[in-house]
Amino acid sequence: MNNLPFLEENLELLLQHTDEIVQVPVYYHSRIMFTAEPKGTKRLGSALLGPYLEFWKQVPVNKAGKLLLTYELLGNTVRNLDMYRELHPDLIKKRKFPQDDLEIESGFRYKNPLTGISRYQLEDIFYRYMLQFNKQNLPMGAPLEMVVQELKEGKPLHERVSQKYAIVREKLLSAVAKATGTNGLYYVPDPTINPSHKFSPDWKPQQPPVTFRVEQEHDMRLTIYLMIEAHVRNIKVHFVTGKRLSAIGLNDMMLDTIAELNPLLEIHGFAKQKATTSVYGGGLEALYTSQVNSPDDVLTPEYLASFGDLVRQMYAVIQEKGLLPKRVIN
Repeated sequence: MNNLPFLEENLELLLQHTDEIVQVPVYYHSRIMFTAEPKGTKRLGSALLGPYLEFWKQVPVNKAGKLLLTYELLGNTVRNLDMYRELHPDLIKKRKFPQDDLEIESGFRYKNPLTGISRYQLEDIFYRYMLQFNKQNLPMGAPLEMVVQELKEGKPLHERVSQKYAIVREKLLSAVAKATGTNGLYYVPDPTINPSHKFSPDWKPQQPPVTFRVEQEHDMRLTIYLMIEAHVRNIKVHFVTGKRLSAIGLNDMMLDTIAELNPLLEIHGFAKQKATTSVYGGGLEALYTSQVNSPDDVLTPEYLASFGDLVRQMYAVIQEKGLLPKRVIN
């Protein structure tokens, strides 16, 4: 996805609203993206809108200079156009790079962008600054086009569609809690409760066997991850079915669980990414994903109820197959 031309068209508007954008989480975590990746150039992948605007609001560089370094930041550039054309003269007439005009308009070709700071020094400062915000599991952000549209419309914040992105995780969490009685989040087991880390029929695990998370991809679509982790600490004390199991019998139990879960998840639009079993500590581990184009696809009573019920059914299957103590599910 390339929204750099859109950024160029609306950069002044965004800079004028920097203070508002940094105070609205779904605006702050919007992303500037470009998918092309020429070989030999560094690539950030996408840049968070909030930090991007904060940086340029403080650095007195003209618009062309800002955009030129943005192309370089996202990896859509050749650092030295003159050298590139010398090496590839056949491209002189056939290809015009986005930064051709920006090179001239920025003035970088003739003088330093800032006193005592060269173009490449500023580029490195910009890159290092933005790199610290390029992390996994960021809060939800609205698409850049939606941010610009809503800034132009100027509606009250609570009426803006973008705010739905901020409540996706909360609503899914509430749906799971309502259906299962658990909040569905990861927990770090307390070793004082079960210091041997061995499975026992009366031990209620602190980390639920079915957990989920919601992440936003670089193209701004949402991905829901459903993870199964039914750990078997020690097969010698695995009495959940009332008898001692062999390693083969325990592994068959986990394979049967996966076989029953697969069609259930497929019906709900989840695709299996991986599933592994181990009788020596790992137990059953599986990952399923579902992509969502818009929060509107999730924030309906029907979807939320269906998602909560799906997690409840997954719990029930895992328990029925003997991988949980009997009292875990009410």
